[in-house]
Parts: sequence; structure tokens; C-alpha cells
Amino acid sequence: DYVDLFTLLAESGLRIGEALHLRWCDIALGHDEGSYLRVQPWGEWTPKTKKSIRNVPLSLAVETMLRTRLRAKADVDPKACIFPATWTNGGVCQYFNKMLKRACLHERDERDQKLRVHSFRHYYASTLVRSGADPATVRDLLGHVSVVTTNRYFNVPRSELFAATAGAFSRTRSVHESNGLYRFPAEKESHASTR
Repeated sequence: DYVDLFTLLAESGLRIGEALHLRWCDIALGHDEGSYLRVQPWGEWTPKTKKSIRNVPLSLAVETMLRTRLRAKADVDPKACIFPATWTNGGVCQYFNKMLKRACLHERDERDQKLRVHSFRHYYASTLVRSGADPATVRDLLGHVSVVTTNRYFNVPRSELFAATAGAFSRTRSVHESNGLYRFPAEKESHASTR
């Protein structure tokens, strides 16, 4: 169940609360435009913002996972949650942290950042940007009110920034590969100088 939830989070950009409150009736499989899920209020649960109410296209991995879960159930109540109703945001985070600890991935990285469940949302946004999606589209898919919030989700490594610049402006590559009049500081040095 947890692997299915983490797959959904990584390939849909949903918040934990949104994913835990998904019902079978919120999923539209096999439409002409493609399969999608609908994030919408129901019961006592309300989305974080008005922009959070949205349709999110499903990746092939998520669609396959949902179809597999659906086939495994003998009788499905359309208003039933896809994931166990007893799960909570805090419980999912605790389980995720235990998994990281077992895999020795619970330490902070060189940028003093730590993996957390919300990192799946950042991964989704970064993957969209790398594939060419514009910030406004990513904003809508994440359910943000402002593209300013969305911009915080773009985690693009420095090497990719230089490669993109080199590809877009041929002159940048020749300057970068020239006689080395200017050298950019190494990654660790730049972080040390900003502290």
C-alpha cells in the first residue's frame, strides 16, 4: 500500500492529504483525453486552496497501479477511499522516515536538506520542468495560487542549468570551454562562501 501511495505522490504531485482522501469516484480511467484524477472537496475534508480543486493527468505507472488495486477488490464502493481510511498524514510521514533510516538515507545532504514525503511533490515539479513544461502549467497541476510558490519547487542541478544555457546560446559553450579566464567556484566552495 505504501509503495502505491509513494508512486502516486511522485507521479501526480499530490499533497499527502489530497492522496489520502482520494476516492474511487475521483478517478477517471480510459477517457479519450487520457486518464486523470479529480482533487475535490468531500465530507469534512477541504482542499488547501481553491486552486487545489483540479484534474491531474495520470502517468502510465499510476494508472496501472490503480487498475491493479481495483481488480484486487471484489466489491468497490465508489465513495470509498483508495488508501486505508485509518492512515493519517503523520503516520505516512513516520513510515517514510523509518524507510529512509533503514536505507541509510535519513541524513541531511551537503545542502543541509533532508528527504521527506513532500519531496515527491518537488520531484514531480522538477520532472515536469525538465521535460519542457512552463511554470504556469506546473502551477495548475500542483494546485498553487501563484507561480511564485511553484518556483520554489524547481530543483534543477547547476550542471543542467549550464547545459541548458550552452544549448540555447552557442556562444556560452565557447566561452565556458575557452582559455578559462573565469572559473565558476566549485559547488562546496560556493555554499561555504554564502554561510
